[in-house]
Amino acid sequence: MKAGGDQLSPRELELVRVLTDQLCRAMGLPVGDEDLRQCVWEMILSAYYERWRERRFWDWEQVISEVYSALKREKQDRWAEQYGKTSLDEPLSWETAVTRGEWLAAPHGDFQNSVCFHDHLHRQGPDVCRMAYGLIGGDTVHEVRARCHWSRAHTRRVYHRLRQGMLEYMSI
Repeated sequence: MKAGGDQLSPRELELVRVLTDQLCRAMGLPVGDEDLRQCVWEMILSAYYERWRERRFWDWEQVISEVYSALKREKQDRWAEQYGKTSLDEPLSWETAVTRGEWLAAPHGDFQNSVCFHDHLHRQGPDVCRMAYGLIGGDTVHEVRARCHWSRAHTRRVYHRLRQGMLEYMSI
């Protein structure tokens, strides 16, 4: 990379593309995936600007190690997102035998409970509310993510905030 934060040369761009493809192949990730390319670029540029600010030497081995770690985290997140889904056949909690599917299908409470539930949802924030109403409407997490144009990381954060909010609501 050039000093002073100038643009990357075509050769440097090609090197990063090849590095991304090789790391993805080595880790069993899809080659050419734009989310993975974005992950690699994020790590490379943050490493570059961090070293440039501190006037440190550009160490490709260290940068590749950081990129590898970022891709490894992304692979773990993808696995958790794909296989770590909650089943509707699981019990709501260890205290009850009612499954999530039965609980969702059953008529719940009265008008007052409904108002309290929707009020609690709106207090969680706009993104959490959008996620909740999407899921209530029958969408999957992936469909909500696509409709709202969210990144995977943002979707995970919103989903976890929604989950925490629902646990808090159920404890009231």
